[in-house]
Amino acid sequence: MEKKRAHQLHIYCFLTVPLSLCMATAALAVSEDALVPNSPEVRAQLPAGEAGYAILPLSPMLKLRPDQLPPDRPAEEVQLDVARGEAESLQVLLTPVNGDLLQVVVTAELRNPAGQLLPIELERLGYVPVSHPTAVGFRTPGRYPDPLFPLRPFDVRLGESGGVWLTVRVPREATAGEYRGEVRFTPANAPSRVLPFTLRVHDVTLPTPGYLRSLVLVYDGIPWYKDRWPEALDSMFARLLNERFTPTWLGVPWDGVFTRDADGRWQADWTAFDVAIEGWLAKGATTFWVPWEPFGVDLALSQDQNVLADAAAKLRLLDEHIVARGWQGRFYRYAFDEPSPDRILAISRYCAFIRQHAPHLVVPVTSSMPGLQGTGTAWVPHIHELDSPAHAAFLARQRARGDEIWMYTCMGTRWAKHPDTWRIDNYGASHRAVGWVLWRFGCDAYLYWNASYWKTGSGESEKLYDLLAEPVIINDTNYPDGHCNGDGFLFYPDPAGQNLPYPSVRLAITRDGFEDYDLLRLLEERVRAIRANPALHERLGPERLNRALGLLTTEPLVMSAGEYEHDPLPYEQRHREMLEALANLAY
Repeated sequence: MEKKRAHQLHIYCFLTVPLSLCMATAALAVSEDALVPNSPEVRAQLPAGEAGYAILPLSPMLKLRPDQLPPDRPAEEVQLDVARGEAESLQVLLTPVNGDLLQVVVTAELRNPAGQLLPIELERLGYVPVSHPTAVGFRTPGRYPDPLFPLRPFDVRLGESGGVWLTVRVPREATAGEYRGEVRFTPANAPSRVLPFTLRVHDVTLPTPGYLRSLVLVYDGIPWYKDRWPEALDSMFARLLNERFTPTWLGVPWDGVFTRDADGRWQADWTAFDVAIEGWLAKGATTFWVPWEPFGVDLALSQDQNVLADAAAKLRLLDEHIVARGWQGRFYRYAFDEPSPDRILAISRYCAFIRQHAPHLVVPVTSSMPGLQGTGTAWVPHIHELDSPAHAAFLARQRARGDEIWMYTCMGTRWAKHPDTWRIDNYGASHRAVGWVLWRFGCDAYLYWNASYWKTGSGESEKLYDLLAEPVIINDTNYPDGHCNGDGFLFYPDPAGQNLPYPSVRLAITRDGFEDYDLLRLLEERVRAIRANPALHERLGPERLNRALGLLTTEPLVMSAGEYEHDPLPYEQRHREMLEALANLAY
């Protein structure tokens, strides 16, 4: 039974083996490396029945091109495990065996024995053509899954697979226990088929906002959406927050906060400001950008002493309010992006000014240059720097003096094997592993440089990218394999500007890694509290505590910043084990 519990989320196996056994043993090492062609010989082995098509429930981390299939036949039923306040996704593909499927309609429902329903989101799994593979990844041209489209009736051609992306977002107030559901597929030219599934809601609740902080820029999409841009922006903000990414430019009413009193001294009215911040925190926001406009001083720092005095007074008011509300670590002012050595003096002056007047305002610096030591308050190395002994020593010194450690990813690792949020044509597990790298190296936050870099230039030099036609904005033409498929965007614009931006598979998979991070933090705090209470420690016993301690390590999922497990199964297994451990350590 222990093996069955440990592996039951692995959702494809040989039907010729009893279900309880195949969940534990059939396909432990399946990743994208084991996929097979969608050929007549392989399709003939699928359980299509009289309907003439097979249903393939798959881990969301498994990226199949339409012309690929998993090597094993699908399980008859799926079980997912989730905490309250957590989301869980599943991809379900249809593979025609006898002919094309036309105008497939999909519906789903999920309820517990008391009749309580959980909402289900259904989206159409889309594909983008990769003509020039990224240097490190699958290295194969083809159509890869990434955009998630609004669900409408769809066709699936013989020789391909296509299907839906299912997400359940469990409310924090949901009743724990087992929920039973089904996904029904009804093609216009074939009988309906049903995939039953079970969702187990554990008696564990993730916090809102989460422990892991994040920051992602959302770029201007007006050329695509014109008058609809505010609506498009709102839709991206909502989706980013649902996926545990905090966008910059959240609507915060800075105007009107600061006024002078009768004696000319600066004072602050935080009433409307606090309402806005509390609203965003309730939606999952973890960080808030502090603009310079209300402070009257730019990055270069004015030489006008009156301007500097005004800015200092406002910063002190802000800092006092951050501390009074317990919002330390939530507010940041970005310094310089990947600064060059000639900017060290300017950065030092800038950071010293903030440290002096607003010591609780986070100042992220995307560099680990020794010359910047003692300046910023949050160090943001690129992921590949985490394995460097020199950078590790630098970061250890900064952490010892009370600074935060963040991390970012970008195209800088296009020739390396590090996890990231951007490579479309790479293992799905590479996105989930980001959360585990952050945990392994004690990082407090994750930064990604853009969720919607859909254009470059302006005016006559403006270039708009049709990312559904070619999902690349960064192409180092100095190298034949310089394409960075996916970097700079987590959403796709609709070329016609009619549909709201399409979210990506990468965004959803990365969310699961961020949720893993929060579960690890929750488990660590639970263990710490039990150890500090001798009576509780004795009541729960050493066996449960030792098992929980063993789950806090990142091996064998992430062994270093550049070495991670490609198979989805171990991540899903560890996720379930953490939920069970937390429920067993309840007090």
